[in-house]
Amino acid sequence: KQITDGPYHHVQPAYLPDGRIILCTSHLGLRDEYHGFPSMGLAVMNADASDLHVIGFNLGSDRDPSVLDDGRIVFSRVDLFYSRLIRDNSDGHGFFIFILKTTRLDKIKFIKRKEENFEKMEKIIAQFFNNKTATFAKAFILAFAEILLYLITIWVIVLSLGKTIDLTHSAAIFFISTLANFIPIPGSLGSFEASLTFIFNLLNLGKSDGFAFSLIFRLINIVLVLCGFLSLIYFSVKTLSRDFSIETPKQLLKIHKFLLKVFNKK
Repeated sequence: KQITDGPYHHVQPAYLPDGRIILCTSHLGLRDEYHGFPSMGLAVMNADASDLHVIGFNLGSDRDPSVLDDGRIVFSRVDLFYSRLIRDNSDGHGFFIFILKTTRLDKIKFIKRKEENFEKMEKIIAQFFNNKTATFAKAFILAFAEILLYLITIWVIVLSLGKTIDLTHSAAIFFISTLANFIPIPGSLGSFEASLTFIFNLLNLGKSDGFAFSLIFRLINIVLVLCGFLSLIYFSVKTLSRDFSIETPKQLLKIHKFLLKVFNKK
């Protein structure tokens, strides 16, 4: 019969020698770092489900507890693979360098020339796993700043249309426009305009102003995408290897030389 309740998962129970129960639970209050699923950990409780307390924490998942004859507990664990590999690897390298060395791909001249870049990437990833709290704090601050900038942009666009709104109206427009992006339509074409027309009409700002807002906002995004695309081309040319294969089309070589001249002008 069911002996637990509440908004948590309680699965895979097994009896301990003293009559208590060990089980898997999502009572940890954590979520998987990759997919956001509730993290599962081991917990112990009395046979009547009282005094449930967690005995291990894991951002992945601890499952399938089983009690051996001598009372020891064995269980399966899904751990953070990349951070474990960095921590356990004897030569200190991470996943990518480990694969390159294991498969002997690091002996290929082109890859060998890029090994330093791989190592830099490994260090950046390792730094993330070793400084989770600081990295999360920075990410949270940046995300908050992004939302704040979004709200200010909304306020400025509406002001340019001859209307004034407060923070709650900006937040409502932000929320509805964000929801429109969840509709599986490429570029939210139509759904974005319709959602803004709807919320502007609801806030008594006028349907036509809502549609005008959507066009202005799209124009701003097009400009930002264009700037990002030009930046991508710039940095790609700066970092691109100049050693091409003999099979490289002549047209590509000409384009590459042209871009180098453009971006390397002093």
